[in-house]
Amino acid sequence: YFHFGLSNRELYRLAFIVEGPPVDPADNPMQADAPAGHFFNQFSEIIGEGVRCGEIRRVDPQSAGQTIWAAVQGLTALLISDRNFPWLQPEALINTFMETLIAGLRSRDAKHDDLSVELPIL
Repeated sequence: YFHFGLSNRELYRLAFIVEGPPVDPADNPMQADAPAGHFFNQFSEIIGEGVRCGEIRRVDPQSAGQTIWAAVQGLTALLISDRNFPWLQPEALINTFMETLIAGLRSRDAKHDDLSVELPIL
């Protein structure tokens, strides 16, 4: 997600920042058969599985999924829009950002000490 936004700034702005026309509820992009809906539903299922196996604290997967998605989209938008802010190197900032999000979801009873994953960010 970050890689796409940072590599395709104008396309990202057009797709995620510029307000488009109202969406007909029948054409809701979050429906399971729409690309965004498919991605989000998979993401929420992963969070739900983490809750079920005790690695993620008890949260509503839909609510946690929307919160994380909003946070990721927000950081991506800031990195491509606010070039005058003295941001850290993107890879370091994104790694800290993701570690912070994951730490906020970790269950106190998690079986693994480290839920971090190596993601190809840049």
